[in-house]
Amino acid sequence: MGARAEPVTLRSRAWSGLVASILAASSAAAATPFDELIKPELNNSACFTRVYDAAHLRQHPKQKITAMTVWLKYVEIGGGASGLALSVSLGIIRRGDPDTLYSDGGCGWDDKANRDT
Repeated sequence: MGARAEPVTLRSRAWSGLVASILAASSAAAATPFDELIKPELNNSACFTRVYDAAHLRQHPKQKITAMTVWLKYVEIGGGASGLALSVSLGIIRRGDPDTLYSDGGCGWDDKANRDT
């Protein structure tokens, strides 16, 4: 299915921020909460999919998301910096919408981020 351009809403920005914060980048030397899911080595990747069945969607008629896929992949940070970044891609399908919506990004992992800075 093709991606469709949509205006960015506060809710979609908040969701993107949440995903980026949770699924952060990593340097090769630093341990992250994601090491148990995917070993931090160049080109290592993992994909997770959740599809809600018809019975679940009937029980939750206000739920908009019918399916979701998250893909994680370690890539070089680039831009002259050394180390690895955890690239994050997200695809969602919404109830009644034939098109999949896509987003991707990444950010730096630091276990002391936003603490006493």
